[in-house]
Amino acid sequence: MLRLYPYFCGCIEDPVVAASLKTLVVRNCTWTDFRGTSERTVSNDEETALREREATHQALLTHVRGLGLSEPSTESVIAALQNRRHTLLDEEPPAKSHGPFATAAAVVLLSLCPNIKTIHIDTLSHEGALGEFLLMNNHNLLPSQHLQHLSSVICCPEESDQHGERQYADVAVPDITRSFHRLPSIRSLSFVGVMLENGSHKTFLAPAAGTFTRLSFEHVDLTTVQIASIIRASSRLEGLSISLGGMYQLLGSSVHINPKTLGKCLHQHRTTLRVLDLDIEAATASEPEEEEDMFKDVNLDDSFEFDRWFHLEETVSVGRPLTFPMYDTRWYGGGIGSLRDFEALTRLTIQPAKLIGGDEAMWGTDLIFAFHGRPRLVDMLPPSLEYLCFYGYKRGKSAWLDEHVDELMMEKAEKLPKLREIVGCGDGEDSDEEDDEDDEDEWDPSDQEHLWEEDDERFWARPRQALGWVEVEADASAMSTLSIR
Repeated sequence: MLRLYPYFCGCIEDPVVAASLKTLVVRNCTWTDFRGTSERTVSNDEETALREREATHQALLTHVRGLGLSEPSTESVIAALQNRRHTLLDEEPPAKSHGPFATAAAVVLLSLCPNIKTIHIDTLSHEGALGEFLLMNNHNLLPSQHLQHLSSVICCPEESDQHGERQYADVAVPDITRSFHRLPSIRSLSFVGVMLENGSHKTFLAPAAGTFTRLSFEHVDLTTVQIASIIRASSRLEGLSISLGGMYQLLGSSVHINPKTLGKCLHQHRTTLRVLDLDIEAATASEPEEEEDMFKDVNLDDSFEFDRWFHLEETVSVGRPLTFPMYDTRWYGGGIGSLRDFEALTRLTIQPAKLIGGDEAMWGTDLIFAFHGRPRLVDMLPPSLEYLCFYGYKRGKSAWLDEHVDELMMEKAEKLPKLREIVGCGDGEDSDEEDDEDDEDEWDPSDQEHLWEEDDERFWARPRQALGWVEVEADASAMSTLSIR
């Protein structure tokens, strides 16, 4: 049983207890999977201690009423706390669902514990007490400010009844971002194994309004527009990592992002970006005009939600709210464009074709190159670069890419004087695609189960973390990590 209620009392009575908590794990994707606690009673000594803490209980309720939440949210938190106390004293039956108390527990801990530095959270809706508290706190609309030392938010939902270990979790990624991205100490936002929740694709963040500096998307199925909105929401991005695909969804998945759009967003951070890791082989390159044509007849008021929160962020925002009206600053072809003027970039990991933009047969014409010049890989890299890694490059597979890499190796000393390490430029093995073609004629329809097992192993499986129920002991001041499941 999660004995959180006595811990709340300890936080109210002794600020040292509240100050000791550094990491909070909010496993709210499983809250609806659990019924009320099966243990209703406490020992005689614990019951006596609880009854003697009546004044502390009233102080806890007063704290909740003073948070500045709406009346429905305030009453829902108070009702959950009251029920838990009465359940522990065997005065009421346990609640039918674990969710209301877990929500109340998260609100209480986030508001009572001033030194939380890391939050793990599965999902978030701005409907309800927890979402309201985080959203208003992030926009400085509460009487007191909370989470002022929070530096890292990690969204990596664990396996639940809604999604398996190899299946994307539906998450309102913009809502999670909007709940934390303006806090004074926030540095890192990470999203792992997620896809966009239905209805959240219209939510946009104002550009350059956030304070986070590092952004990571690992094994995600998100749209170009949403990834771009979050990239641009930072006022000075220093690190960006994106890896697409690796999981599945029941209705089918087609990961599709536009490298050109990423390049236009990255240009905003060309003076601050130090680390760039793009594993975007699944990205689909577009003709230069295709991105603009997609939105030519879009009614912005009907298609996107510029809500109250967007307009609050807009007061400190810089730049156009959407990516597609942004001006081109270079030739993109089918890639992200040149990084030559990214003066702070020291580490780069990318598929070379996603940087150059495809091959000349696909994207180039003599007329275009007469204006833009023929793109050369070595000329698209910044002189500040110290580490370079190529994803998926295999020598001999593409003579066009081999030519670019050979030129890079010959001219790197002159044009990239700080480059100390290059990975992924050596000889490679035969391509897996060629192997698959050779094996296609030998496919045995009777062996479908075996083929499914092999295919299943290619999926990335979300990590299983040993984060279970927490039993609060008497020495609660020693607790630095707490999990709400």
